[in-house]
Amino acid sequence: MLRCGRQLLTQHSSLVVPPLFRLAQRIGIPESGVDRLLRRAPCIRERNAQQLAETEELLRAGVGLRATDDLRSAVTASPAILCVDPNRISGIVHSLRLVTRLSDIGRCVARAPAILLLDADEVRQRAVAISAMNMDAADLVSRVPKILLLDTPSLQRLFAAFVLDRRGPLLHPGEVQSIFSEFPIVLSFNPEKTVFPLAETLRTRLGLDPASQKCRGLYAWPTSSGTLNAATDFLVSAGYPSHELADGVSLLAYSLEERIKPRVEFVALLGVPRLALSDVTQTTDLRFCQVACCDLDNYRDFCARRRARLRSARLL
Repeated sequence: MLRCGRQLLTQHSSLVVPPLFRLAQRIGIPESGVDRLLRRAPCIRERNAQQLAETEELLRAGVGLRATDDLRSAVTASPAILCVDPNRISGIVHSLRLVTRLSDIGRCVARAPAILLLDADEVRQRAVAISAMNMDAADLVSRVPKILLLDTPSLQRLFAAFVLDRRGPLLHPGEVQSIFSEFPIVLSFNPEKTVFPLAETLRTRLGLDPASQKCRGLYAWPTSSGTLNAATDFLVSAGYPSHELADGVSLLAYSLEERIKPRVEFVALLGVPRLALSDVTQTTDLRFCQVACCDLDNYRDFCARRRARLRSARLL
C-alpha cells in the first residue's frame, strides 16, 4: 500500500491524494481504484481534506447514501460527484424530492449517481417534460431515475417513436411508461435502429400489431428486428407456418445458432415429425430430448460437432 501511495504521490498533488486515499479507505475503494478516480475526475485533485469530508457527509446524510456500499458504488460510477459544490447538491436533492415526492431520495441517487452532476433546474425541467408527455413523472423517476440523465429532446424523440410516429408501435403514453420502467435499457436506444425496424418486422413479416402485449418484451432488445427476421426465415424454410411463429413471437428471441437451429436440424436428422415451436426454443435440453425421443448425450454430441464445424468454417 505504501509503495502504491508513493507512486501516486509522485503523479498527483501531494496535498490532495492523501485525503482521497483516506476517503477511499473509509468507503472501501481499493488502492488500485484511486488512480482510476483521478483519471476520470481530475477535479478531485483540487479538493482538500475538509472539502472531501464535507462532501462525504453530505452524500451520506443529505443525499441519503448512508450505506457505505451505496456511497462506494456512487463514487465509483460517477467520481465527479466528489467535486460538486455542496450547495448545488442540496439544490438537486430538493428538486428530486419535489419531483419524486419522496422524503428519502438516496435510493434514486444510488441507482443513477450522475444525477448529482445536473443542475437543480435541469431536474425540474426534465420532470416537467416527462409530465408533458402524459407520463407520471414522480412514478417514472422513482422507478427509473436514470431517465433524468436523458436530455429532453432525446427523450421526446424516443417517446414520439413509440407513440406518435406511424413507423413505430403507436402505443399509449401509459404503455410507454411501463416499457421504460420495466426495461430501462430502452432509454439508451436509437429508435431509428431499434423501435422502427422491430415494428416493421412485426407488422409485415408476422402480421402482428406491434403494440400488442405479447410484443412488449421484444422492445428491450436492441437487435430484436434482426433476430426475429433470421429466426423467421429459418423456421419457415423448415416448415413452420407463419401463423405459428406469430402466435409464439416471443419464442423467436431465443438464440438461433445455439438453440433453434441445432434442435430443428437434429429432429430432421432423426426423421421425427416437426416439434412444437416451444420445444425447439424454451425447453431444456433434457425436455427437448424427451419430446423428440432421443438420447441426451447423442444430442449434445451432435451440438458439439456442429459447433466445431462452424468454427472451422469461420476460419477458412
